[in-house]
Amino acid sequence: MSQAAINGLNRERMVLPLAKPRTSARPAVALGVVSYGIYLWHETWMLKILAWLHRPLFQTGFLKLTLGVSVLAIGSAAASYVIVEQPFQRFLPLFCLSNVFNNLGESASRSK
Repeated sequence: MSQAAINGLNRERMVLPLAKPRTSARPAVALGVVSYGIYLWHETWMLKILAWLHRPLFQTGFLKLTLGVSVLAIGSAAASYVIVEQPFQRFLPLFCLSNVFNNLGESASRSK
């Protein structure tokens, strides 16, 4: 084997382990699916927790507030995804205008 080929193999051995995911991608995908819901819910829960604690924003422990908001926002986002978003995603094609116009075009072409 030539020196260039050996150097190429060594480079692959160095780069490929870094490219392989070390953990499963499922948690990241799940967070990505509900990320917009997390964005929508986090401020509501942050204000609610601050009201429960009777403390202003910058006088509350950062870690305690962050953990509480994260747990509540992720839970609310997952619930709203199942209760609100999935039904709309399932039934949206029935109400989409492009489908209505496509069906009108198909029925007009059949009648000719």
